Amino acid sequence: MGYQLACTSDSDVLVRLVSNTGSGYFSREWVRFASILELLPPDQPLTFSALQPLFEGRSVNTGGFLMAVLKGLSVIRSMEENPRAHELGELSGFVAEVQALMASPVSLGEDARPDGGKAGGKSKRKTRGAP
Repeated sequence: MGYQLACTSDSDVLVRLVSNTGSGYFSREWVRFASILELLPPDQPLTFSALQPLFEGRSVNTGGFLMAVLKGLSVIRSMEENPRAHELGELSGFVAEVQALMASPVSLGEDARPDGGKAGGKSKRKTRGAP
């Protein structure tokens, strides 16, 4: 699953899906990372349906694909007692990656700006297979 991370000029972190190695449909809209974290309570098992509220009226695949990206970023991890469910992971690695992105000179291309093409913003694009 290919994705982009972006930071707005006011340090808001965003993520979006951009490609898929399979044939499943997904939404390419930007989602605030803070909105994702609100749906990932630290004390409850998580499944792909936890992120569905972010994509109401969109492809049902999107929540599951985003979970795969979050797992690849170590934002979530499989639960030991139930490998089909997930839990919030240690966020320090993700935070360090985002801070490095914010400090870098990388800039979004015009077609990928989270603010609709206005100046500013940074992005990091990665493509990984589902974990």
